[in-house]
Amino acid sequence: LQSRISTAGSMASIIMACIWTVCAPASAAARTIYVAEPGRGGHVAPFANWVDAATNIQAAIDEAKDSDTVLISNGTYYLEEQLLVSAYKTNIAIRGLTGAPEDVLIDGNNYAGKPVTNRCMIVYGNQIRLDALTFTNGRAVGSVWDGYGGALLTQNSGKTSLVENCRFVGNIAINGGGVGLTYGTVTLRDCVVCDNVATNFGGGVYVYHQVNPGILMDGGVIEGNRAGDKGGGVYVVGFESCAVDRYQFADTIISCKEAVDSGGGAYCSYAGAFSNAVFDGNAATNKGGGLYFYY
Repeated sequence: LQSRISTAGSMASIIMACIWTVCAPASAAARTIYVAEPGRGGHVAPFANWVDAATNIQAAIDEAKDSDTVLISNGTYYLEEQLLVSAYKTNIAIRGLTGAPEDVLIDGNNYAGKPVTNRCMIVYGNQIRLDALTFTNGRAVGSVWDGYGGALLTQNSGKTSLVENCRFVGNIAINGGGVGLTYGTVTLRDCVVCDNVATNFGGGVYVYHQVNPGILMDGGVIEGNRAGDKGGGVYVVGFESCAVDRYQFADTIISCKEAVDSGGGAYCSYAGAFSNAVFDGNAATNKGGGLYFYY
Protein backbone atom coordinates (compact mmCIF):
# COMPACT_ATOMS: atom_id res chain seq x y z
CA LEU A 1 0.00 0.00 0.00
CA GLN A 2 2.76 2.40 0.89
CA SER A 3 4.47 1.65 -2.43
CA ARG A 4 1.25 2.37 -4.33
CA ILE A 5 0.78 5.69 -2.54
CA SER A 6 4.36 6.74 -3.29
CA THR A 7 3.97 5.79 -6.93
CA ALA A 8 0.71 7.67 -7.20
CA GLY A 9 2.30 10.70 -5.59
CA SER A 10 5.21 10.57 -8.01
CA MET A 11 2.88 10.33 -11.00
CA ALA A 12 0.85 13.28 -9.73
CA SER A 13 4.03 15.34 -9.40
CA ILE A 14 5.08 14.43 -12.94
CA ILE A 15 1.66 15.35 -14.32
CA MET A 16 1.65 18.71 -12.50
CA ALA A 17 5.16 19.44 -13.74
CA CYS A 18 4.08 18.73 -17.32
CA ILE A 19 1.03 20.95 -16.96
CA TRP A 20 3.19 23.77 -15.59
CA THR A 21 5.69 23.33 -18.43
CA VAL A 22 2.94 23.58 -21.05
CA CYS A 23 1.07 26.44 -19.42
CA ALA A 24 3.98 28.55 -18.15
CA PRO A 25 4.55 31.62 -20.32
CA ALA A 26 7.71 31.51 -22.40
CA SER A 27 10.17 34.27 -21.80
CA ALA A 28 9.78 36.94 -24.48
CA ALA A 29 12.45 37.08 -27.14
CA ALA A 30 14.35 40.29 -27.63
CA ARG A 31 12.71 42.49 -30.25
CA THR A 32 13.79 45.25 -32.60
CA ILE A 33 11.50 48.27 -32.52
CA TYR A 34 11.84 50.44 -35.61
CA VAL A 35 11.74 54.24 -35.89
CA ALA A 36 11.61 56.30 -39.08
CA GLU A 37 11.06 59.98 -39.81
CA PRO A 38 7.45 61.19 -40.07
CA GLY A 39 6.05 60.22 -43.46
CA ARG A 40 8.42 57.26 -43.80
CA GLY A 41 6.81 54.87 -41.33
CA GLY A 42 3.25 53.70 -40.71
CA HIS A 43 3.38 54.22 -36.93
CA VAL A 44 1.58 50.95 -36.19
CA ALA A 45 2.45 49.38 -32.82
CA PRO A 46 4.43 47.33 -31.95
CA PHE A 47 6.56 48.93 -34.71
CA ALA A 48 7.96 45.55 -35.71
CA ASN A 49 9.27 46.46 -39.17
CA TRP A 50 10.13 49.47 -41.32
CA VAL A 51 6.67 49.60 -42.92
CA ASP A 52 5.01 49.95 -39.48
CA ALA A 53 7.87 51.95 -37.94
CA ALA A 54 7.17 54.48 -35.21
CA THR A 55 7.42 58.07 -36.40
CA ASN A 56 8.49 59.42 -33.05
CA ILE A 57 11.21 58.08 -30.80
CA GLN A 58 9.26 58.32 -27.54
CA ALA A 59 6.58 55.92 -28.77
CA ALA A 60 9.27 53.36 -29.55
CA ILE A 61 10.92 53.79 -26.15
CA ASP A 62 7.54 53.34 -24.45
CA GLU A 63 6.99 50.11 -26.41
CA ALA A 64 10.43 48.68 -25.54
CA LYS A 65 10.79 46.00 -22.89
CA ASP A 66 13.68 44.07 -21.37
CA SER A 67 16.45 43.30 -23.92
CA ASP A 68 14.73 45.15 -26.80
CA THR A 69 16.53 47.44 -29.24
CA VAL A 70 15.07 50.71 -30.51
CA LEU A 71 16.59 51.11 -33.99
CA ILE A 72 16.39 54.60 -35.45
CA SER A 73 16.65 55.24 -39.18
CA ASN A 74 18.65 58.09 -40.70
CA GLY A 75 17.13 61.54 -40.35
CA THR A 76 16.48 64.48 -38.04
CA TYR A 77 13.96 64.04 -35.24
CA TYR A 78 12.63 67.32 -33.85
CA LEU A 79 11.35 67.10 -30.29
CA GLU A 80 8.36 68.75 -28.69
CA GLU A 81 9.42 67.56 -25.25
CA GLN A 82 12.38 65.67 -23.84
CA LEU A 83 12.66 61.95 -24.44
CA LEU A 84 12.12 59.93 -21.26
CA VAL A 85 13.63 56.53 -20.45
CA SER A 86 11.74 55.73 -17.26
CA ALA A 87 13.01 53.93 -14.18
CA TYR A 88 10.94 50.89 -15.21
CA LYS A 89 13.00 50.34 -18.35
CA THR A 90 15.81 47.76 -18.10
CA ASN A 91 18.41 46.48 -20.54
CA ILE A 92 17.29 48.51 -23.54
CA ALA A 93 19.47 49.73 -26.41
CA ILE A 94 18.64 52.88 -28.36
CA ARG A 95 20.84 53.20 -31.41
CA GLY A 96 21.24 54.65 -34.85
CA LEU A 97 20.81 52.44 -37.88
CA THR A 98 24.17 52.85 -39.62
CA GLY A 99 26.48 53.14 -36.62
CA ALA A 100 27.51 56.65 -37.73
CA PRO A 101 26.20 59.19 -35.18
CA GLU A 102 25.95 61.99 -37.74
CA ASP A 103 23.21 60.05 -39.56
CA VAL A 104 20.67 60.31 -36.72
CA LEU A 105 20.06 63.76 -35.23
CA ILE A 106 17.88 64.18 -32.16
CA ASP A 107 17.08 67.89 -32.12
CA GLY A 108 15.83 69.59 -28.95
CA ASN A 109 14.25 72.30 -31.09
CA ASN A 110 15.94 75.17 -29.27
CA TYR A 111 15.78 77.81 -31.97
CA ALA A 112 15.08 81.54 -31.77
CA GLY A 113 11.34 82.19 -31.73
CA LYS A 114 10.45 78.57 -30.95
CA PRO A 115 8.08 77.97 -28.00
CA VAL A 116 9.70 74.61 -27.23
CA THR A 117 13.09 74.65 -25.52
CA ASN A 118 13.89 71.42 -23.78
CA ARG A 119 16.61 68.91 -22.99
CA CYS A 120 16.87 66.13 -25.57
CA MET A 121 16.75 63.10 -23.23
CA ILE A 122 16.66 62.06 -19.58
CA VAL A 123 17.51 58.50 -18.49
CA TYR A 124 16.29 56.93 -15.25
CA GLY A 125 16.37 53.29 -16.39
CA ASN A 126 18.88 50.52 -15.69
CA GLN A 127 21.36 49.03 -18.17
CA ILE A 128 20.41 51.53 -20.85
CA ARG A 129 22.69 51.81 -23.88
CA LEU A 130 22.76 54.78 -26.25
CA ASP A 131 24.76 54.23 -29.42
CA ALA A 132 25.48 56.14 -32.66
CA LEU A 133 23.25 59.16 -32.04
CA THR A 134 23.74 62.93 -32.28
CA PHE A 135 22.02 65.18 -29.71
CA THR A 136 21.78 68.83 -30.65
CA ASN A 137 19.93 72.06 -29.84
CA GLY A 138 18.88 70.88 -26.39
CA ARG A 139 18.34 73.37 -23.58
CA ALA A 140 18.07 72.79 -19.83
CA VAL A 141 17.62 76.00 -17.88
CA GLY A 142 15.12 75.14 -15.14
CA SER A 143 15.63 74.94 -11.39
CA VAL A 144 17.52 72.18 -9.57
CA TRP A 145 18.05 69.15 -11.89
CA ASP A 146 15.99 70.72 -14.66
CA GLY A 147 19.01 72.91 -15.33
CA TYR A 148 21.49 70.03 -15.83
CA GLY A 149 22.48 68.36 -19.10
CA GLY A 150 21.38 70.35 -22.14
CA ALA A 151 21.37 67.27 -24.37
CA LEU A 152 21.35 64.35 -21.92
CA LEU A 153 20.87 63.83 -18.20
CA THR A 154 21.38 60.42 -16.58
CA GLN A 155 19.83 60.21 -13.13
CA ASN A 156 19.70 56.55 -12.25
CA SER A 157 20.94 55.94 -8.72
CA GLY A 158 22.33 52.43 -8.23
CA LYS A 159 21.94 51.63 -11.93
CA THR A 160 24.20 51.50 -14.98
CA SER A 161 24.24 53.17 -18.38
CA LEU A 162 26.51 53.09 -21.42
CA VAL A 163 26.68 56.04 -23.80
CA GLU A 164 28.85 55.07 -26.75
CA ASN A 165 29.82 56.60 -30.08
CA CYS A 166 27.48 59.56 -29.63
CA ARG A 167 27.85 63.28 -30.41
CA PHE A 168 26.62 66.15 -28.25
CA VAL A 169 26.77 69.36 -30.26
CA GLY A 170 25.44 72.87 -29.70
CA ASN A 171 23.44 72.41 -26.50
CA ILE A 172 23.04 74.71 -23.50
CA ALA A 173 22.32 74.30 -19.78
CA ILE A 174 23.03 75.90 -16.44
CA ASN A 175 25.31 72.97 -15.55
CA GLY A 176 26.58 70.43 -18.08
CA GLY A 177 25.93 72.20 -21.36
CA GLY A 178 26.14 68.93 -23.27
CA VAL A 179 25.81 66.11 -20.75
CA GLY A 180 24.91 65.71 -17.08
CA LEU A 181 26.00 62.42 -15.47
CA THR A 182 24.58 62.06 -11.97
CA TYR A 183 24.48 59.13 -9.56
CA GLY A 184 24.61 55.56 -10.87
CA THR A 185 27.43 53.98 -12.85
CA VAL A 186 27.77 55.60 -16.25
CA THR A 187 30.30 55.04 -19.02
CA LEU A 188 30.76 57.75 -21.67
CA ARG A 189 32.82 56.00 -24.34
CA ASP A 190 34.24 57.28 -27.64
CA CYS A 191 31.92 60.29 -27.69
CA VAL A 192 32.37 63.79 -29.11
CA VAL A 193 31.19 66.66 -26.91
CA CYS A 194 31.65 69.98 -28.71
CA ASP A 195 30.38 73.56 -28.90
CA ASN A 196 28.12 73.31 -25.86
CA VAL A 197 27.60 76.08 -23.28
CA ALA A 198 26.98 76.04 -19.53
CA THR A 199 26.20 79.31 -17.84
CA ASN A 200 27.61 77.89 -14.61
CA PHE A 201 29.67 74.64 -14.37
CA GLY A 202 30.80 72.10 -16.98
CA GLY A 203 30.53 73.51 -20.48
CA GLY A 204 30.72 70.05 -22.03
CA VAL A 205 30.04 67.56 -19.22
CA TYR A 206 28.92 67.86 -15.59
CA VAL A 207 29.63 64.85 -13.37
CA TYR A 208 28.09 64.39 -9.93
CA HIS A 209 28.35 61.04 -8.19
CA GLN A 210 28.31 59.43 -4.77
CA VAL A 211 28.66 55.75 -5.66
CA ASN A 212 31.42 53.38 -6.69
CA PRO A 213 32.61 52.72 -9.36
CA GLY A 214 30.98 55.96 -10.43
CA ILE A 215 31.67 57.54 -13.79
CA LEU A 216 34.02 56.33 -16.50
CA MET A 217 34.84 58.57 -19.45
CA ASP A 218 36.69 56.35 -21.86
CA GLY A 219 38.02 57.73 -25.14
CA GLY A 220 36.68 60.68 -27.13
CA VAL A 221 36.96 64.42 -27.72
CA ILE A 222 35.71 67.35 -25.65
CA GLU A 223 36.22 70.47 -27.72
CA GLY A 224 35.12 74.06 -28.06
CA ASN A 225 32.78 74.10 -25.04
CA ARG A 226 32.23 77.14 -22.80
CA ALA A 227 31.40 77.58 -19.12
CA GLY A 228 30.59 80.73 -17.20
CA ASP A 229 32.34 79.60 -14.02
CA LYS A 230 34.26 76.32 -13.61
CA GLY A 231 35.17 73.45 -15.93
CA GLY A 232 35.06 74.65 -19.52
CA GLY A 233 35.19 71.06 -20.76
CA VAL A 234 34.28 68.94 -17.72
CA TYR A 235 33.24 69.66 -14.14
CA VAL A 236 33.53 66.79 -11.66
CA VAL A 237 32.24 66.83 -8.09
CA GLY A 238 31.69 63.82 -5.84
CA PHE A 239 32.99 61.52 -3.16
CA GLU A 240 33.75 58.36 -5.13
CA SER A 241 35.59 57.51 -8.31
CA CYS A 242 35.51 59.30 -11.62
CA ALA A 243 38.03 57.97 -14.15
CA VAL A 244 38.88 59.74 -17.40
CA ASP A 245 40.91 57.77 -19.94
CA ARG A 246 41.96 58.54 -23.53
CA TYR A 247 40.03 61.80 -23.80
CA GLN A 248 41.27 64.84 -25.68
CA PHE A 249 40.39 68.25 -24.26
CA ALA A 250 40.79 71.00 -26.83
CA ASP A 251 39.94 74.70 -27.00
CA THR A 252 37.63 74.70 -23.98
CA ILE A 253 37.37 78.07 -22.30
CA ILE A 254 36.09 79.67 -19.13
CA SER A 255 34.35 82.68 -20.59
CA CYS A 256 33.38 84.65 -17.46
CA LYS A 257 35.86 87.23 -16.16
CA GLU A 258 35.29 86.72 -12.44
CA ALA A 259 38.26 85.61 -10.32
CA VAL A 260 36.57 82.34 -9.29
CA ASP A 261 36.90 80.84 -12.76
CA SER A 262 39.07 77.70 -12.76
CA GLY A 263 39.74 74.61 -14.85
CA GLY A 264 39.62 75.59 -18.50
CA GLY A 265 39.78 71.98 -19.66
CA ALA A 266 38.51 70.23 -16.54
CA TYR A 267 37.73 71.04 -12.92
CA CYS A 268 37.69 68.26 -10.32
CA SER A 269 36.41 68.64 -6.78
CA TYR A 270 37.27 65.83 -4.32
CA ALA A 271 37.42 63.12 -6.98
CA GLY A 272 38.91 62.36 -10.36
CA ALA A 273 41.68 60.42 -12.07
CA PHE A 274 43.02 61.23 -15.53
CA SER A 275 45.13 58.95 -17.72
CA ASN A 276 46.24 59.20 -21.35
CA ALA A 277 44.41 62.52 -21.64
CA VAL A 278 45.51 65.43 -23.83
CA PHE A 279 44.86 69.05 -22.86
CA ASP A 280 45.46 71.51 -25.70
CA GLY A 281 44.51 75.15 -26.12
CA ASN A 282 42.32 75.46 -23.03
CA ALA A 283 42.12 78.62 -20.91
CA ALA A 284 40.87 79.92 -17.57
CA THR A 285 40.87 83.41 -16.12
CA ASN A 286 42.07 82.31 -12.69
CA LYS A 287 43.49 78.82 -12.00
CA GLY A 288 44.19 75.74 -14.08
CA GLY A 289 44.01 76.67 -17.73
CA GLY A 290 44.11 72.96 -18.58
CA LEU A 291 43.21 71.08 -15.38
CA TYR A 292 42.41 72.15 -11.83
CA PHE A 293 42.01 69.85 -8.81
CA TYR A 294 40.35 71.04 -5.64
CA TYR A 295 40.46 68.97 -2.42
